[in-house]
Amino acid sequence: MKKMMLALAVGWLVAGIPAMAATRHLDLAPGSITGITVLQRSSSVLEVACDVSALELAEVDLDGRTWYKPGITDGAETLQAGMPDLPSLSVAFMAGGAGVLSMTILEEQSQVFENTPVIPSRGNITRNIDPSSVPYTFGESYQRSTVWPEQMLALSSPYTFRDFQGQTLHIQPFRYDAAAQRLEVVTHLRIRLELDSTHSGPMPGSAIDQDFMAIYERRFANAGNLRYNYLPAIGSMIVVCPDEWLQTIAPFVEWKLRSGRPTSVVPLSETGSTPEAIRAWLMDHYGTDPFAYVVLVGDQAQLPSIIAVGGASDVNYGFLSGSDTYPEAIVGRFSAETNEQLQTMVSRTIQYEEAPEAGASWYRRAIGVASAEGTGDDDEYDWEHMDNIRSTLLAGDHQEVLRVYDPEGGTTSGLLDELNQGASLVNYAGHGTYSRWQSPLAGGDLAPGFTVTRVNQLVNTRQWPVVVSVACDNGKFMENTCFAETWLRASNNGTPTGAVAMYAATQLVGWSPPMELQDEFNHLIGNSTTRSFGALCINGALSMSEVYAWSGPSEMQRFVIFGDPSVKVRTTEPRTLTVEHESTYTPQHGAYTVLVPGEPGALAALSINGELAATGITDQDGRVILPLPATGSPVDLMLVVSADNAMPYEATIPQNRPPVLQVPIGARMAQEDTPVLLEDLGSGFTDADGDSIVIFSAQAAATGFGFQFSGQQLQ
Repeated sequence: MKKMMLALAVGWLVAGIPAMAATRHLDLAPGSITGITVLQRSSSVLEVACDVSALELAEVDLDGRTWYKPGITDGAETLQAGMPDLPSLSVAFMAGGAGVLSMTILEEQSQVFENTPVIPSRGNITRNIDPSSVPYTFGESYQRSTVWPEQMLALSSPYTFRDFQGQTLHIQPFRYDAAAQRLEVVTHLRIRLELDSTHSGPMPGSAIDQDFMAIYERRFANAGNLRYNYLPAIGSMIVVCPDEWLQTIAPFVEWKLRSGRPTSVVPLSETGSTPEAIRAWLMDHYGTDPFAYVVLVGDQAQLPSIIAVGGASDVNYGFLSGSDTYPEAIVGRFSAETNEQLQTMVSRTIQYEEAPEAGASWYRRAIGVASAEGTGDDDEYDWEHMDNIRSTLLAGDHQEVLRVYDPEGGTTSGLLDELNQGASLVNYAGHGTYSRWQSPLAGGDLAPGFTVTRVNQLVNTRQWPVVVSVACDNGKFMENTCFAETWLRASNNGTPTGAVAMYAATQLVGWSPPMELQDEFNHLIGNSTTRSFGALCINGALSMSEVYAWSGPSEMQRFVIFGDPSVKVRTTEPRTLTVEHESTYTPQHGAYTVLVPGEPGALAALSINGELAATGITDQDGRVILPLPATGSPVDLMLVVSADNAMPYEATIPQNRPPVLQVPIGARMAQEDTPVLLEDLGSGFTDADGDSIVIFSAQAAATGFGFQFSGQQLQ
């Protein structure tokens, strides 16, 4: 191993820092970038570099003494109360069943800072507590002459994530000796991991749900472009519904089928009504039909949630393999107590997907709501966090991202007005309860905060956002009608208002980890990586789990997706698709070609009377070949083509029918090689002589034999 160390004088580090300065920026390795870089990847080897190019030392005054809190770009606090508050970096990767077989540090360079007392972490403080009110405690590492952490590299246990197995490497590029007040910063590491290359995923050439494929490519450093080895497919959906609402949920199921997602509804009378019975049914069914999405229908009284980490946790219904917290299916909930509430959610979801507003500019508007408190992830106050998200969104599809921040005098009445003008996305970071956002603090005619009363005043008909809330208890649906439920149930004179979907916590949550979740969600929105609301939420939750390994997995289980998890988030005016196809179909051809020029990844589906007959995803040329179903009697097909931020294309495709030959009684035909279609038109017909005839359905090529027709039967 190549190892270099540079010791820096105390005076260079801390002397000369102005009394008013809160943070000192130090360039450690000019020209490099802080973070983890993949140098080599294969099924058996992963080699990465970890670099710390710059360091932020924030001053903390404690009883008249200056302490320091180190920070780096994208570094996450360990959140272990009483231990030195040092940032870490993480990287997840695919590996076979045994995971990492060996790990070797090939290169290491570091710099040492003397006389640099590091402040301890306050731990994972929940958002109902002001972080500044929590006293510092000095744990065991401050009482001994030892370096913390003892290990710079740590591996998670191998886990199963639907199609693949993975593992996460946590790198702590800092070592602190409290007795000597010495901080060592590892500025460069090169690490080689030998992986178990035993194949444990799908065979190359097989199909993988396209939403999970996007998650794998984002989460796993060695995934590469999975589309080179696997076929993107549309994963199926299971809808678990109380028996009395099967008819109400039917239009949602029919639309999902017609638009191309295999969907089946199962009544509670079949699954059982307890969380244990429902989860057992899902696990058993997943073994034969590895569905990608689950929609739970009903409030807690109608369809109970699983209780985990102290509260309701629907995501646990998606943990279908192993004992880890990586979901095999993405779970959402239509939390309704009445038939009318469920109708509102179903109608809103279908309209959002099938009938978006043509030319509407509000799809490019977003709203950020934030408190003045903190700090949390990346040492940001809530409003700073929201401003960084704003920059991310403005670099993507969004043209306007409104700032409703407490430090800038945002009001609840102003927020209500902006929501009524339409916005495709709303982000919140601040305090919350089961019935409100605590911010904006200025209320206009109502104060404080944006409450369920305000949500019910919305008149944003057809201008529904998706909402991501970093706050405590907004999704606490088990006992009362919560804030998130109100957004999904909202209507005005019977017309849906509110939001199409919302991601919110059922319990108290920490300051820092959920901010990472929200950062990742918006990064993916801003970079157009994936559009499924559920996939965006799970990507964010897994990023939180990986970055904040100490608390992230528990935090993930506290968040619930309210609404359809498969709904595609819209961020631009719906564009019109150009779709080329034959105006009729011929069953004997066996296939039907659809071309959507310039639209790789579009979804095309054929259905018959609301039942899905064939579905497929267009290739790089925008082409997909759909197998034609055996229809028996002539029947029309419905073609639906959809793509991100596009108006769905819908067309009726009639069957191409050969000429009909009507044969009078007693007539014979014996034409050689003549295709003949005889349709069963029923009885009650007469020929020119007034004789009764029956026309039967058949198709044949007459090859020297004849057809003899009588009045009632075919001989």
